[in-house]
Amino acid sequence: MKIKTIAQTFALLILGVMTLTAKDTVKIGVILPLSGNNAGLGRPQLSAIKLFEKECERTDYKHNYKLIIEDNQLTARASAEAVNKLINIDHVDGIVSLFCDAGHVLAPRMRAAKIPHVNCVCSDDSVAEGQFNFVHWPYPEKECKAFADLIEKIGGKRIAILSAQQPGCLALTKATEAELKKRGITVTTVQKFIPGERDFRITLMKIRETNPDTLIPFAFTPEMEIILRQAKQLDFRPKITTLELFDFVADLSDAEGLYYVSGGAATEEFNKNLIEVSGQGSSYGVPTIYDGLNLIRSAYETMDKPDRVAAAKWISQAQDFPSAMGKITVNKSGRIDSELGFYRVVKGKPTPVKFEDIK
Repeated sequence: MKIKTIAQTFALLILGVMTLTAKDTVKIGVILPLSGNNAGLGRPQLSAIKLFEKECERTDYKHNYKLIIEDNQLTARASAEAVNKLINIDHVDGIVSLFCDAGHVLAPRMRAAKIPHVNCVCSDDSVAEGQFNFVHWPYPEKECKAFADLIEKIGGKRIAILSAQQPGCLALTKATEAELKKRGITVTTVQKFIPGERDFRITLMKIRETNPDTLIPFAFTPEMEIILRQAKQLDFRPKITTLELFDFVADLSDAEGLYYVSGGAATEEFNKNLIEVSGQGSSYGVPTIYDGLNLIRSAYETMDKPDRVAAAKWISQAQDFPSAMGKITVNKSGRIDSELGFYRVVKGKPTPVKFEDIK
């Protein structure tokens, strides 16, 4: 009887130690377009997820980290379904999403649920509020100043804008138009179209009548490819440039030699680690997705027991945080500032260039 009591006591002690040392699991949702017309925008981001998961395997973190990936096809309905599942069924401790479209759907839900959310590659300030919702992309004003510098560098003086009626594109249009007018550069016309449009010939002929020397298309794939191709078919050949959006285009053959501004390039170390794990180098948006995951993980690593509100507060105060593109800082409004880069399409691929080398 005494031996049994000792054995039971020892078992209870072992169980107590295991309970004390057991790690909590922090669940992070990731919402990306992985199917449908916009799958090409979301699938490259999976390399950032692979790197994050490999780091979690190799490192003895304070908590366990589990990623739950949801496909939103870049539609409002699928985004709503994904976030509702992640909050109400999976009970996630944070979410990383891609593009303003998802950000607008998620922001009010994340604020109500008091869960940290990092929306990546978004140029619309309204998604961020600095408490639970954060936007990771260069400020629109910062982008547009660099963009205006580029336009002046290539000799643009009369500018026409053709924009999709989509939150990010409209935000870029508004900021670009304001910056160009501030510099005394003429905006001859701003034409808008509903995503899904496939024939831009009449619109392009209207734009040509305003006699622009430069055309700025703010459009996603496949509209961007169609605009470039139909402009050539009409023998309408102004200088063409854009902000970010050539990064979305699968076939850049009609953009060969064109310059544009986009997010900063990944650091050499991040790119090396990414290739080691996924077999491919960094591409558009990948560093920001990784940063979003890493910010959430770093926040939870500061506490013994996971606390969503405390994690959001930590993110809101992050300063000079080491990221995949260099150091980043979160401002009071929830915007995460990051670096910009100048690019040229060379042999069908975006290639970083120095501003002074732009002709």
